[in-house]
Amino acid sequence: MKGDTYFPSILEAAKNLNHHSSNGTPATYNATKVNAALAQLPTLQKLASGKGQKAALAKLYVKHIDWVQKAADRASKGSVLIIPNLTPYTPKKKKKLLPAVSPLAQSTGVSLVQQLADYAQANGGDLRAVKRWKKAQGGSSWNEDAQAKKAWVARHLNLAAAKVYWHKPATSAVQCLKAMEADLGKEAVDVGFTVHHAFMQELLASSEVRHNDRQRRVMRLVRTEQKGVLDSYGILPGAQNATIPRGLCESSSAFRITKALSGTHEGTVQAVPHSKVLGSYLMEATPGQGDCGFFTDEENEFTFVGADIPFHYAGDIRTVNIGMDAGNDAGAWSLPLQHLRNQP
Repeated sequence: MKGDTYFPSILEAAKNLNHHSSNGTPATYNATKVNAALAQLPTLQKLASGKGQKAALAKLYVKHIDWVQKAADRASKGSVLIIPNLTPYTPKKKKKLLPAVSPLAQSTGVSLVQQLADYAQANGGDLRAVKRWKKAQGGSSWNEDAQAKKAWVARHLNLAAAKVYWHKPATSAVQCLKAMEADLGKEAVDVGFTVHHAFMQELLASSEVRHNDRQRRVMRLVRTEQKGVLDSYGILPGAQNATIPRGLCESSSAFRITKALSGTHEGTVQAVPHSKVLGSYLMEATPGQGDCGFFTDEENEFTFVGADIPFHYAGDIRTVNIGMDAGNDAGAWSLPLQHLRNQP
């Protein structure tokens, strides 16, 4: 740290004490060097009672001097105390915050996704990470770039392992994320995904669409699951508050039911907080091109964090009518809402 005049003398004292201790002659240490370090203690103790970086520096060096004092006391009695490696104080870097500028707030006539891409790039991000994830997700949520997204979500969520489903090992997803980061850059991927997620929250908060309760910040989504999986957990049709281990980036439908490729016809309905909605077919994949980010627009796909979200198991969508015009009031959805921050 610039202006740090304390550490050099502390380091010299520690080196001198350790040198003589290692030679088996601890009592012959250089008292002048040791006393120079000890003399700084009153000043450092006073600084340590304050706040900020100077206080943090002082607290660290008070501990360093305590080692010097103990080693000197031992040496004066003919015994040895080896001082561990002492390091200088390094100020913590302030985390770079993205400017509080919303792409949605700009009316420039330019595609919102183009604005988002420009915004991400201006802040060190790369929206290609998002495009790659969505393209992979359109085929299978276990394709490599789709796994990378799951690993990124896992990095930012503190969920118990028992609540998360991994079709492939979590280590596989981590390797996929590392591969994406090696290609695009770690910061570029992180900022790209972060900016996109923030955009999703604002998109949902600003858009009046069916099954989107903007006041409670929750969306009603339908996902099909495998019958064998539900059976294995003893979950029967009609269950109102069911949970199973689920993935960190699941496919779902919002306005018409689409059977997931990996699922059968078992329809589950859930109230998903905006904060756990990860992507939407409403956003084009390529800025200004109007192409779908996922498979096709017909799937009206929304992806979400499925883990730890309770659901209603309606039954086989071929025989059970799951109303797809349930309105925008979550209180009328007859769904579990206890997991929401803003309950009715």
